[in-house]
Amino acid sequence: IGSIDDGSSSLQMPMTLDDGNKYLILKTLERCNWNKTRAAEQLGITTRTIRNKLAEYQRQNESDPVAK
Repeated sequence: IGSIDDGSSSLQMPMTLDDGNKYLILKTLERCNWNKTRAAEQLGITTRTIRNKLAEYQRQNESDPVAK
């Protein structure tokens, strides 16, 4: 249907809410040089949420046979 262009890559639509959240968290971390505190402040979430999401993304990658 469309895409969001942040200048470096394109986010394809449609997507799930989880995919959108993952994209926003990872892009914000990249922009903050992986500083979780600063990224959390920019996103309005806690650093604990970022840690939990990163752990979740890691588990998803480990269980995804295509990612291996």
